[in-house]
Amino acid sequence: DESLSGKTVVDSRLSYSRAYYLQGYIEVERDNLAQAMIYINKGLALEPDSPRLHGEKGSIYLQMANNEAAVLERDMVLESTTGCVLDSDKAFSLFNKGVSLIDLNRLDEAETALKQSLEYGENPDVENELDYIAKIRSGEIKPTPASIQKTTQGD
Repeated sequence: DESLSGKTVVDSRLSYSRAYYLQGYIEVERDNLAQAMIYINKGLALEPDSPRLHGEKGSIYLQMANNEAAVLERDMVLESTTGCVLDSDKAFSLFNKGVSLIDLNRLDEAETALKQSLEYGENPDVENELDYIAKIRSGEIKPTPASIQKTTQGD
């Protein structure tokens, strides 16, 4: 909002981008990822540097097991210059980036992202992923993409 001669001017594109975000979020909850992506992309057309929209797009890509695209979207959140990126958003993005990188067998990068996420607070899920990386490296277990783990665990 900007003040102009005692009046408030609101950029309506931002409210529309938020509406598209919410519509996308609802479609994710309905497990309609293709429609969710349409709404998120419409929001990004209005607000291309939105950390919230890029974060949601990264989540959709993660659910679609498109890990390369998920990593790129997480980087967009972390590199945002116009939106307010909260520490919790950074931690979440770094964690999910790490998960995607594990699935891509880019373990060094995954470990770095996961450790960076811990700079924003403790998270037992991060510790679990770091343990998973250690077990992969030791040969104790073979890597299994998170998307497969999720479906086989009945989530």
